[in-house]
Parts: sequence; structure tokens; C-alpha cells
Amino acid sequence: MQAGPVAEITGNGDTLLVSLAGEIDDGLVAKVDALTGVGAATRADEGLLVRLDGIDPTALIGELVRLDVPLTGVGPHRRLEDAFLSLIGGAA
Repeated sequence: MQAGPVAEITGNGDTLLVSLAGEIDDGLVAKVDALTGVGAATRADEGLLVRLDGIDPTALIGELVRLDVPLTGVGPHRRLEDAFLSLIGGAA
């Protein structure tokens, strides 16, 4: 059995949630998606989900700032439900 704070249980994963000021347009999603080391960027209700594929979070933040992306926050995105499914052997 695993117990502890939610952040510890869910882990870092390879997907980040980038919170943005304002609307997320298709051009912005395409710019982020095209960055080297980004596996995919998709729009979500909470912001922009960025799957890392070789770039580390600090470098990603630097690239987003360079592209003038109006970010307000960056953090890991892995739902507690995903962690639960992983723990019981389901697909996450």
C-alpha cells in the first residue's frame, strides 16, 4: 500500500501543466508543440498540457519565455486517478 501526500503519490510524470494569462490559440499550441524536446502540446481547461520528450522543465520554461508565452505557472500534471490506476495495475 502507498500512502503520503498527493504530490508524492502522483509523482512528477512527464506531462506539465502550463497555466497561461488569456486565451490559448492554435498558433500558440503549434509553437509549443514544435519545440525540440516536446512530445506534444495540447489545450486543456486548466491551460496547456505539455508532454516532455527530452527537454527538462527548466529549459521548457526558458523556451516559453523566449517565445513570449504569457505563462503564469508551470507544474506537474498527473491526476490522482492516474496514480491510483498505476498502483492497482491499470493503464494510466
